[in-house]
Amino acid sequence: MNRRTTCASLALLCLILTLSAASNMTTVRNDAYKFEITAPQSWRVAKSVQPDPDDKKSSGGSFKLGSQAPTPPDWNAVTFGAGSGAPAPLVMVMAHHKSGQTAEQFAKNFEAQIASMGGKILSANRNFSIGSAKGIDYTYVLGLKTRYVVVYDGGNRYIMTYMFPDPNPALFDQHAAEADAVFRSLRTK
Repeated sequence: MNRRTTCASLALLCLILTLSAASNMTTVRNDAYKFEITAPQSWRVAKSVQPDPDDKKSSGGSFKLGSQAPTPPDWNAVTFGAGSGAPAPLVMVMAHHKSGQTAEQFAKNFEAQIASMGGKILSANRNFSIGSAKGIDYTYVLGLKTRYVVVYDGGNRYIMTYMFPDPNPALFDQHAAEADAVFRSLRTK
């Protein structure tokens, strides 16, 4: 084999691997909130309506992974869960129209709320971005270790949460790269 044939063969192999990886992924799109996000096709998906965390009167929404329930027409959140039965990573993305709020305002309220509940912020990146969406990236412990990313783009706020429903933080760390790949797949329009 000459060098040109080797390069062409490697390029073809890379293309095949890329297409194979892409075919094992599923993309969820929400036109009302102008976002899409991609996760492994083997992960279960649930679309739901989640209240704005700024609304003190709202209680949390609900979802059931793998449910055959109809998708709410006004859904603003998608939850991905890896595996079934045993504890597995959970990633949730929710969107709200928030044209006047800044990441700094949200960060101040969020940090005060975590502190008031006895939680501990392990890391905070106030210069986080995914594409044109800009915001903050926290990892905290409040019972469970959790990653909480808040980004803003086009008048919308996107909150992404990753947790592993087991108190062993090593399990969280073990699956953190998978969750990060899902977070970084966020595309806003």
